[in-house]
Amino acid sequence: MGFISIKKKTRGLRSKVKRIDHWKEQSKELDLESIKKYGRDYVKIWIPPFYNLYKINKYEVGHKNPPNWFNKLILEAMLEVYDSWDKKLRGLNEPYYLKLWLYEPNFINSQIVAAIGDYIDYYEDVFEPDENKKALPIEKFNIKNDGICRFDWGQYKDQAIIYGSDFTDDLESLNYWKEKSYKIKKKIINDDVDVEYYITKGTIWVGEKRN
Repeated sequence: MGFISIKKKTRGLRSKVKRIDHWKEQSKELDLESIKKYGRDYVKIWIPPFYNLYKINKYEVGHKNPPNWFNKLILEAMLEVYDSWDKKLRGLNEPYYLKLWLYEPNFINSQIVAAIGDYIDYYEDVFEPDENKKALPIEKFNIKNDGICRFDWGQYKDQAIIYGSDFTDDLESLNYWKEKSYKIKKKIINDDVDVEYYITKGTIWVGEKRN
């Protein structure tokens, strides 16, 4: 399967702004019956063409980030969706998890996540804390009406796990991921040994609105 280079310019970006409003209106209505049934729900930034996969280099594919001014418009829409979900979840009269996950630098992977019941604890521990503490990049994310300043933020690792068993016939790619890894672990499943390579891709800022 071939992928377009991530370096290829995205044309007509101004004309794509209206797609943000379309995404927002589609995303605002949280299905309470669904979250009661499944315990969780989420929404990602399904705004074309940015959710497409692009070729980053010889070994990697990934998503393409819009320019910062476009990301700020997306974030404004995300905050409206968050507030709409928050209002709905308050009506359940039970504890719930509702947080923004902002990815840096891979902003297009950002999402809004809601959960109730046992999934609350699951999501509270889903990410590995980032010990390399830094300040939230306000200049990158901040928008009108104080935007993200209404939230408390935690810093976590945006990481991927690469499995050695996926590259038994491709030692060149395996060595590439091995060199990029910050942690390597052996995993035993049914007496079979696999190796996990942990790759840091950036930071995830997890935000919850203050009461």
